[in-house]
Amino acid sequence: MNPSFVVIIEFNEITLLFNQLKFMFNVKKSNMKSNSIFLFALILTLSFPVCAQTLEQANAQLKRKEYRSAYSSFRKLAEQGNSQAWGTLGWMYINGIGVSSDNTKGISWLKRAAEQGNIGAQLYLGGIFLSSTVQPKDVNQSAFWYRKAAEQGDPIGQLKIGELYAKGEGVERDLQEAMLWIHRSATQGNIDAQVVLGGAYMAGEGVLKDEQKALNWYIKAAEQGHVKAQSQLGWLYANGRGVVQNLQNSVAWFKKAADQGDSYSQFMLAMAYIDGKGVPRDRQSAYFWMLHASINGDQLFISLRDALERSLTVDERSNAQAAARNWKPKSSMH
Repeated sequence: MNPSFVVIIEFNEITLLFNQLKFMFNVKKSNMKSNSIFLFALILTLSFPVCAQTLEQANAQLKRKEYRSAYSSFRKLAEQGNSQAWGTLGWMYINGIGVSSDNTKGISWLKRAAEQGNIGAQLYLGGIFLSSTVQPKDVNQSAFWYRKAAEQGDPIGQLKIGELYAKGEGVERDLQEAMLWIHRSATQGNIDAQVVLGGAYMAGEGVLKDEQKALNWYIKAAEQGHVKAQSQLGWLYANGRGVVQNLQNSVAWFKKAADQGDSYSQFMLAMAYIDGKGVPRDRQSAYFWMLHASINGDQLFISLRDALERSLTVDERSNAQAAARNWKPKSSMH
């Protein structure tokens, strides 16, 4: 897992906004499906000064899953010229929430809101035009709407337009311009942007190569729980890149990522226990982590798991397997 530029996060374009909201509002994963409906409407509402009482009632109907009533409420508000309601109504049409799905009407309402500067609608349109799940992919339109959000200072929009510049999609490829936008997003605390920026500094892509800066950006994201950043830090500390080699710190960061289910970090943690680097030698612990790492089907991991299994006593193997069955990963952040 050598550091490399772009680190462009492979997320479903349309659900990117919901994933960010889940972090912002600390919504539990098990409740995300129902809460995402409320949260999307909320970001559209927060994009402008709120006509509080009426919009609060409409949003409350969404949260209570009173979809048909919510649709009627937002429709009435939209017809009265409420720009927040335009965006939410567009989203409801696209997703068939409270009304029959109609992508044409949905996009039309979203555009009305986006043209009035509604950031939530701009981001949603950017994702729609990039993903091709709602209509044919149009990277030019995607770049147009992500830029609109980015120019208003939105960190998600800044990351997305930066990624498009890095790929040359909808805009001419320009790594320096990409890094300018991604840096703006990262400085606002967007952890995905911080990871991308860390990768860019490691590779010297769009910025001057600087492994210490890469380390610092990875630390910012890792301290907020970003699993890829934690894994990268484990690698950097293990190899003395951007920092003095420190095997104990390497193991600590790999452990944080392994606890979130990252198979590479689980493998590296197992190897640390086998070699006694940063931790005491412990083949039972190594086997425990290889049991998890090998779940992804990697043949190397499977071979090492089987070799470890043969080296253990019956009791050691049984204890490790029992512990592995009872283990559950912590909630993963990317």
